[in-house]
Amino acid sequence: MVEGEFSTQTNHQAPLEPEATIAYLENEGDTSKVVVIGRSILIHTHAAIVAKAVGASVRYQEPFCGGQFGIKMSVVTEAVAAAAAMHFKRPVRYIPTMAESLVMTNKRHAYNSIRIKLGADATGHLTGFTCDFEVDKGAYALLGAEIMERSIKMMSNAYNIPNVRSLGRTVYTNNAPGGAARGAGPPQTIYALELAMDMLAEKCGIDPLEFRKMNSLKPGQTKATGMVVDEWPFPELCDTIKEAYDKARKDAAEFNKSNSGPVKRGVGIGACAFGIAWPADVSEIAVDVDPDDGITIYAAVADPGEGNDSMLSQIAAHVLDMPLDKIRLYTRDTDKTWENGPSAGSRQTWMSGGALVKACEELKAAMDEAGSKTYEGLKKAGKKTNYHVVNKMRGENVLDPKTGQGLTFLSECHNI
Repeated sequence: MVEGEFSTQTNHQAPLEPEATIAYLENEGDTSKVVVIGRSILIHTHAAIVAKAVGASVRYQEPFCGGQFGIKMSVVTEAVAAAAAMHFKRPVRYIPTMAESLVMTNKRHAYNSIRIKLGADATGHLTGFTCDFEVDKGAYALLGAEIMERSIKMMSNAYNIPNVRSLGRTVYTNNAPGGAARGAGPPQTIYALELAMDMLAEKCGIDPLEFRKMNSLKPGQTKATGMVVDEWPFPELCDTIKEAYDKARKDAAEFNKSNSGPVKRGVGIGACAFGIAWPADVSEIAVDVDPDDGITIYAAVADPGEGNDSMLSQIAAHVLDMPLDKIRLYTRDTDKTWENGPSAGSRQTWMSGGALVKACEELKAAMDEAGSKTYEGLKKAGKKTNYHVVNKMRGENVLDPKTGQGLTFLSECHNI
């Protein structure tokens, strides 16, 4: 058994663009609304938050504004700009300085203490893991219990650990509020587990890569929350990097042997299994066939540098065997779209891309039955020209409060 106490610091997500926002009034009377053009990765939720804050109907648009690393999960300048536009009855632009941005925005949660114990049997197979951790929440509850829950749901990382106990606490402090940042929770506890894996591998006399591979989950086994995994390609990932890993270790050993100076080389390794679609997760997309025989895709899919517009276009072109110049996108706007959840990691590719595949397959089947790919051909055959699909994951997104058991993320990406 090995044990230790670790901590992680506060980080600022540091996108190149600060919290730039434009707001203006649109229409009059019953149809009046405030149009907010701001950085956001879940525009319908943010439109609802701003609408409640300013007491007006809000249309939210997300321009192309580059990376965000989680910081655009929270409303910052958007409500202020919307309120100012309503007060002055004029368009408003609010761009904070970088110094202001550093003060007003949320940060990655510091995990001030992560106390762990990790044990293995005589053969080197993991037997038990405990992890008690304290989260510096900062001043406000931008993301509160979600951070702890995400850490707990991914607590066992890529490994088969038969016995797991964890206790997380989130603590309000006078520091900057914690919010989403590059994984939002699990990276901190996984970091501590990976350190323990290296410590235990050394104590067992087993190579760190081999130790991880031999303790990998296998299909049919369960994560820490009792969720059974159907697929788990982590051992294959270990095999893929083994040649490069062995060469790196050999090169480092030769360098250290021939170099009597203070500079030495080492080879580090760390692994992460990260979830990207939670139980009951939902995405909605509609595909319209246009009178000129092109299609328009309607989806509230933000694109903070992930290439989601390109992803949607390529999926539609592939499924429908249609040239890219026939595909149009109506994205990043709350008008004519539905809540689609955050653009985070590969989630939109899995969720909204999955919804788009289903919608395009329905359209393709209708085209095949009509014997035509044209708008007029579909209408003449009595087929729809609009295909609206809801892609919903199975289960409920809650863990049993007494046992901590339940479903976690239904799609995982593995990194090493």
